[in-house]
Amino acid sequence: MTVATVNATADAQDIDLSFSGFKARPNGNLWRLTATTLDATNRVGQPPQVTVAELAFDARDSVLSAAPYSVEIRSFTKA
Repeated sequence: MTVATVNATADAQDIDLSFSGFKARPNGNLWRLTATTLDATNRVGQPPQVTVAELAFDARDSVLSAAPYSVEIRSFTKA
């Protein structure tokens, strides 16, 4: 199962997520695109303002936290 979130605010946002009839394995994959502001851009010769990271997360947690100014894609594998 794949879940995507968008957080267009300057604060982390918690999301209460529960599935009926789906039990996830502990290790999930998270792809996170984050920025310093809503109008952030990457420019040659300057430090990046927009980054992409691949991370692991505990897929058993029912509360997810979306980082500020982010697009996040989480992958859950059925146990």
